[in-house]
Amino acid sequence: MVKRAKITIRGTVQGVGFRPYVFKMAVGCALKGYVANTPTGVDIEVEGEDAGGFVDQLLKRPPALSSIEEASVEFLPLKGYEDFTIRKSPVNTAPSTQIAPDISICCDCLNELLDPNNRRYLYPFINCTNCGPRYSIIKAVPYDRKNTTMSGFPMCEDCRGEYVNPEDRRFHAEPIACEKCGPALVLDLPNRHYTVAAATPIESVIRLLKQGAIVGVKGIGGFHLICDALNGDAVKTLRKRKKRQKKPFAMMAATVDSCREFAHISDKEEVMLASPRHPIVLLKQRDSLISPLVSGGVGYHGLMLPYTPLHYLLFYHPSGSSNPPHFKSLVVTSANHPGDPVITDNDEAVGKLSGVADAFLLHNRDIYMGSDDSVVRVRQDGIPMFIRRSRGYVAEALLIDGDGPDVAAYGGDLKNTFTLLKGNHALLSPYHGDMENQGTMEFFSRNLKNMSEIFGINPAIAACDAHPGYITHAMAKESGAGRPILIQHHHAHALSVMAEHQLTADAVAVVLDGTGYGADGNIWGGEFLIANPYGFKRAGHFKYMPLPGGDKAAKEPRRMAVAYVVDAFGNGAGGALEAIGYTARHGGEFIDAILKIIPVREFSPLSSSAGRLFDAVSSILAIVDINTYEGQAAMELEAVISPEAVGSYPFRISEGGIVDFSGAIEAVVSDVVEGIGRGKIAACFHNTVINAVIDLAMRVSNTAGLRDVILSGGVFQNAYLLDNTIRRLKMLGLNVYTNEKVPCNDGGISLGQAYAARFMAKER
Repeated sequence: MVKRAKITIRGTVQGVGFRPYVFKMAVGCALKGYVANTPTGVDIEVEGEDAGGFVDQLLKRPPALSSIEEASVEFLPLKGYEDFTIRKSPVNTAPSTQIAPDISICCDCLNELLDPNNRRYLYPFINCTNCGPRYSIIKAVPYDRKNTTMSGFPMCEDCRGEYVNPEDRRFHAEPIACEKCGPALVLDLPNRHYTVAAATPIESVIRLLKQGAIVGVKGIGGFHLICDALNGDAVKTLRKRKKRQKKPFAMMAATVDSCREFAHISDKEEVMLASPRHPIVLLKQRDSLISPLVSGGVGYHGLMLPYTPLHYLLFYHPSGSSNPPHFKSLVVTSANHPGDPVITDNDEAVGKLSGVADAFLLHNRDIYMGSDDSVVRVRQDGIPMFIRRSRGYVAEALLIDGDGPDVAAYGGDLKNTFTLLKGNHALLSPYHGDMENQGTMEFFSRNLKNMSEIFGINPAIAACDAHPGYITHAMAKESGAGRPILIQHHHAHALSVMAEHQLTADAVAVVLDGTGYGADGNIWGGEFLIANPYGFKRAGHFKYMPLPGGDKAAKEPRRMAVAYVVDAFGNGAGGALEAIGYTARHGGEFIDAILKIIPVREFSPLSSSAGRLFDAVSSILAIVDINTYEGQAAMELEAVISPEAVGSYPFRISEGGIVDFSGAIEAVVSDVVEGIGRGKIAACFHNTVINAVIDLAMRVSNTAGLRDVILSGGVFQNAYLLDNTIRRLKMLGLNVYTNEKVPCNDGGISLGQAYAARFMAKER
């Protein structure tokens, strides 16, 4: 029986080859009608005998890169369509749809890229409906070429023929291009220390890298600084020029098998590495030829596969200075100075980085929306966890519970992201970094403006951290969305998990991080809460400790080591510090100065921070005394754990749920004096923190009658801590929820703020 079906689809359905897929399917089913992008998704009408079967097939097997969140189907009177067409997108309507993230080159395009008989052979901007730039090039919706940074590249006759051919893989591929009509590369060589013979830009860069040069390369979401990872001198030079003493560099290797030369890779980690999103995956390192300067002593490598045609050509160009692959691995790190946002503009890159890079590989396709590489770690249970959510995932919306007015949540001042809520969709911005300079604030403001306009979001409510001194707090107040809703920092961490899992009822939340403005005016960071989207009750916390020198204590773990030893040993602290060699290492004057300011709250505010506890133990073990980047002491402490070691140290939980680790600190000092290895001490310390978390979480759970437990906060980036805490809580019969779609660090708190604001606004 001939039927006419109208299908309205919402979700990630633009920029993923959805219309061409529908066209081919409809024609294959002998159906007539149309498909069209709309500001809210995709509309389809089909007429024919198999209209019902078409609907079932489409909803069960949509295009691989698409995500259908909502679909409505109506069967209507026949209209008499003569054929099936892709209609032009409407104009002058309010946008509200989702946009696909930037996707790595697909296998078909990669094969064409390296095929001498293909017309796009070695063309570094090859793409099709299944791959290539999306988020980074879009200026407006619907996602059509005229609304992207490809609008300045008119298609040649050959590309136009593919674009309009329903049988071609590039049918309605908006970034379609070739060497005749598309973007082009150019090599800029400001440092005349290096010279290259006349060659293509790619060949020149390969030769430069072989000579030990550092090259700035423009990618999809921004610039990278690249050098040969096996060239220790080049890596050392990059660290010196970038002023990055020990923070790990990311690496890129040609294949998964190449990555195995440098790291241990599980099946789940391999899946993540090779996914179309191609994030940086943190992998346990193995002995290799890689310079130890690359990883900085944290025990893992951040590895990714090439995700643009340009990256693949650096490894596989046939006319390089050696047989491909030309490199076992390349250092690929964000091309910016510490604290600055990702650079997207050619002139800015050359202007700011000529003292860092010896050459620049540029192109003339503009990056409208910049984004850093995403970073993930695969947990022991196989679930990926984000360290940084950006390129490859932005701007993929998350579904949350509830509906209401548009919301803008401004996040925190560290590892900043913002979140925009529209309906039941949460859109997280790319990673901005730390809001400590004008460049980062401008990057934040530009992204907020662009994403609001592109997705048609007009925030009626602003939400931000309760810390009155945060830059994001001030920006929210000045946003024009009325008096902002203030969300306590650790409540926001807990709610980021609740938003992901669409939880609304009370849950026990364990939030461990470095710092956060507490409701009592102190600095929090080791928190046990009973939380829901409307508020929270503090059920316990790590014992308050002084932070000698305030913010300096976070940068100098040695200050926290002295504070914890004083707390544990009292008048005997001097002898304990002497016994572990601390006095000889840091000098009596330094220790005396710290001892004087510890009791003075003006100079040593109180904090329950879990991060500072890890810092203290790292310094007591002489691992890291001064952080050269955030989290270094804790990361290097985790790296020395002997996994086969067993045992733990004493701790005490007093009335009110106060967790006191003074007994553990005494035991750590005693083991150092006894000459126990750092690996065993580190393992016992971690086991102690896990035991304390389990103990107090169970007490709160039993008292409150709650079986749902949330784990969040940057300290839970520690794989040993998180994996073992999850495993043991589940063994005790609790339902454990963690961050899986946003980072557990401050990069995820904007989602929690937005979730809280949506519920709290109802009570205003």
